[in-house]
Amino acid sequence: MRVLFDHQILDAQAHGGVSRYFHQLISNLEGRDLATVQLPPAYTDNTCFRPLLAELGLQRDGVRSRLMQGLRKTGLPRKEIERVWRRTKRRHNRQASIEKLKQQDFDLFHPTYYDPYFLDHLEGKPFVLTIYDMIHEMFPGYFKPDDKTSEHKALLAMEAAGIIAISSCTKADILRYIDVDPEKIEVIHLASPLTGESEEIAVPGRYILHVGERCRYKNFRALLAAFAGLAATFPDLHLVCASPKRFDRSELDLIQRLGLADRCVSLSVNDAQLTFLYRHAALLIFPSLYEGFGLPVLEAFACDCPVVLSDTSCLPEIAGDAALYFDPADVASIEGTLSFLLSNSTLRQALIHRGRERLQRFSWATTAERTAAVYKKCLTDGSRYGKPDAVAAGGRAAGP
Repeated sequence: MRVLFDHQILDAQAHGGVSRYFHQLISNLEGRDLATVQLPPAYTDNTCFRPLLAELGLQRDGVRSRLMQGLRKTGLPRKEIERVWRRTKRRHNRQASIEKLKQQDFDLFHPTYYDPYFLDHLEGKPFVLTIYDMIHEMFPGYFKPDDKTSEHKALLAMEAAGIIAISSCTKADILRYIDVDPEKIEVIHLASPLTGESEEIAVPGRYILHVGERCRYKNFRALLAAFAGLAATFPDLHLVCASPKRFDRSELDLIQRLGLADRCVSLSVNDAQLTFLYRHAALLIFPSLYEGFGLPVLEAFACDCPVVLSDTSCLPEIAGDAALYFDPADVASIEGTLSFLLSNSTLRQALIHRGRERLQRFSWATTAERTAAVYKKCLTDGSRYGKPDAVAAGGRAAGP
């Protein structure tokens, strides 16, 4: 069974949960002889895929790549350099994916994001679509008016031979917004991508940890307000944020107004350093209003870090009884839950134990095996792109 993946997530992310998912999926499909994986050659800054592409001889580091690396060292505005580089990568990588599609040397296609560019090049071959979340549909005001993600997602969901949802919550949300056959959607959970390797870095003596993006639906401002309320009770406590992006001006202004300038730290870290942060944190705080899965939850479990979570979306599905929960819309709820765990060492140890147990439910081997089963079903059933297995999307369709 030959499965072709494309370039999209290599362009979209230098780091991130979706690229981690596909890196682990591809590695386990190949490593367990579940499928023969094909990838296009690509220019990429993606930290997960650069070593894999180099190993396969598919990493493109030609003149364009060296040119952009050189430009980054000049005095040109960084944003303009990165914009040109992203556009250049996207154009060349998309063409490389199209060339692989035209060769037709595959049985099934698995795009890594929602651009429907490939539909005209499948020539009847089936494709499987992974839907990670329905954030664009649930929070449209957080995105630009010309953002086509929802439109493209609905189109591909209708045309796909099979759909993978990374949580039961995500499946339910798909069915709320896109009118597709529920039988077409298979829920397949992810797992922790951390290997256990740890690299020590300088950190405050006692800190709570936030991992990942801090954009609007991530609810970071509410976390800062809750943390400010804890400052007097826990004078030695800091907030460490692990993310490729440093605090922006609006975040720095809020941190300053709340009197937290010497209590908040932003760090860009690799996986080994992230493991160190989890292992030495008082807890992981995850205040998001919505998630499709929540990989940091399992990462924390893998590193014996207790977890405090929003009680929304998929997070209770993933963490079960191995976390404490709060209402992310209520700053007092966030503050009170943090304070309760920070003051209770017995509960902290109990959550660490439950986290270890909960983690056993998730493995990349299972993710790959169940994904391969979806591929085989789509091929065996004779499902093909364009088969009318769903009616047209009608916006906010009625859910189950």
